[in-house]
Amino acid sequence: MEFFSDGANNLMNLQRYLNPLSEHYLDWFHITMRITVLNQYIKGWLQTCSNQDQQQEAEYIQKQLASTKWYLWHGNVKKALDRLNDLVCRVTYSEEVPPYMHWKRFSKTLEEFEGYISNHQHHITNYGERYRYGETITSSIVESTINQTVRRL
Repeated sequence: MEFFSDGANNLMNLQRYLNPLSEHYLDWFHITMRITVLNQYIKGWLQTCSNQDQQQEAEYIQKQLASTKWYLWHGNVKKALDRLNDLVCRVTYSEEVPPYMHWKRFSKTLEEFEGYISNHQHHITNYGERYRYGETITSSIVESTINQTVRRL
């Protein structure tokens, strides 16, 4: 049996209780939700760039984040974590903090994402391969249905 989740300990413990021999995977939907938030920060930053150097830096970080997503899609967690670590160092220890009002939140969100992937690296699979073979990669359809049902109550 396979379980997909956002990686919350209480849910994974319940899954293990229901079937101790089951396989646990991090839901692709939850990974991409976090990447989407990071991309929104970068888009905001790009709109406030006052010079070419800042714009190039924002575009570089945007490309590195896209590359990280590609590595995660293909189950290459080591390279994804290497890329994330480089990004966190680049953003956190930047000599010149850009005049972007959400810089601290962006930096914190990036660090949290790196921790999220690091903490759940053993639950990341090759989503691309699973997708090509018609296998499950997300529980988003089930979650959406549950959310709609709960809203109606």
